[in-house]
Amino acid sequence: MEQQPNTPFNSIESAQDYLQLLAEELTRVLKEIESEREVASASVSSRYLDAVRLVCYKLQRLQQHVRASRRILNDLRLLRRLFDGSSASRPPDHEDTNAAAVKREGEALGI
Repeated sequence: MEQQPNTPFNSIESAQDYLQLLAEELTRVLKEIESEREVASASVSSRYLDAVRLVCYKLQRLQQHVRASRRILNDLRLLRRLFDGSSASRPPDHEDTNAAAVKREGEALGI
């Protein structure tokens, strides 16, 4: 069996940690940009204001994608635990909104 190199994404948990850091940074940057938008709305050109609005929009979209990715990783972690038979070893994260449904589906399939 070929051994994989040790990278930050060797496990679902490490990918979750990365996405958590990314989500925190996105929240911080989004707050900064939104405050910039408030200041810019009164004092600069409309073209600059449009650019700031576009940055806000794109950051919000990225934030939504990161949230969705975190939920998917939670679901994958849960499914892995179901396959391994160790679902009671660790409680689900607070963002694991689909965990109960996924667990019921797994039980219904006999997993």
